[in-house]
Amino acid sequence: KGLSDAISIRHTKLSPEHFEPLPINILLVDDNEVNQIVACNFLKLWRVEVESALNGKEAIELVKNKSFDGVLMDLQMPIMNGYDASRNIRSLNDPYFKNIPIIALTASATIDVRAKVLEAGMNDYVIKPFRPEDLHDAILKYMAPHLIQERVMVKNNVEPLPVNLEINKYFHLEKFK
Repeated sequence: KGLSDAISIRHTKLSPEHFEPLPINILLVDDNEVNQIVACNFLKLWRVEVESALNGKEAIELVKNKSFDGVLMDLQMPIMNGYDASRNIRSLNDPYFKNIPIIALTASATIDVRAKVLEAGMNDYVIKPFRPEDLHDAILKYMAPHLIQERVMVKNNVEPLPVNLEINKYFHLEKFK
């Protein structure tokens, strides 16, 4: 599973300069170390700070104790799967836990999986092996919407308004979906 994911990604023709830097902090949750290495390599090329967990139980403890801009969550893991971990995070009693973006990483793209991902409280999913541009776009959309806002303002030659990033990361720009 992990080796085939890594091989598919390694043969991409896109280089890091094709992607906008993402100066954010993400928790990557995957029990497969090869998948973690591959994903971390891309995330670091995009200037993302990455912390890793091997299962949902570890992820919950890390999210409770550290602030992240988002979580990339594998679905099938030992000890605690991604569905249960996401439900647990969403059930914690603080707006941060209700709103932190969680993107599922899954090898299955069925309608049933999408429904289960959304029911578990995750925002979206990216199919593994992922195309770098799909992962980058999902991260930008859910975990760095302020960067989309800045890009639009620069394109339209508009002065940016002061943005409180602590508040802004809980709100997503729906019109860019």
